[in-house]
Amino acid sequence: MKIFFLRIVNFFYPVTCSVCGDDLSFLSQTKICGKCKESFSVIKNLLCQKCGMPLYDGGEYCYTCKKYPKEYAFDKMRSVYLYKDSLRSLILKFKYSDRSFLAKDFGLPMYETMKLHSFYNDAEFIIPVPLNIVRRIKRGYNQAELLANEISIKGTSAR
Repeated sequence: MKIFFLRIVNFFYPVTCSVCGDDLSFLSQTKICGKCKESFSVIKNLLCQKCGMPLYDGGEYCYTCKKYPKEYAFDKMRSVYLYKDSLRSLILKFKYSDRSFLAKDFGLPMYETMKLHSFYNDAEFIIPVPLNIVRRIKRGYNQAELLANEISIKGTSAR
């Protein structure tokens, strides 16, 4: 009965990829098609030990982190993807265009990257960066809070 209802809803409101607009299965758990996910540049292999950016020539730190060691106010950071092209547009939509449902699509890869780089091993809490109250009211949500919740859910279910 549930599937029948979903098919009817999908007929009037089809589920589409948030990047390219192609149709997705009405049972899809994601809002990004496989083709678009594959187009995102995954950060892997040699990484700067501080900022996590790719190191194409090897070494321990990138040029910026070596030259300006106090440039960043963090000890270590990792990203799943390079912030460019269609992913950049999608992240901006997530932040500014009421696409809060994308937190689910970003949460799993973030959790998996945290596990891969041992960020999650000793974590007792995941605390999102607070959003200015005016921005919070204007957007209706804090995207960092949504991501922290998704990462936390993935981590809780994996333990």
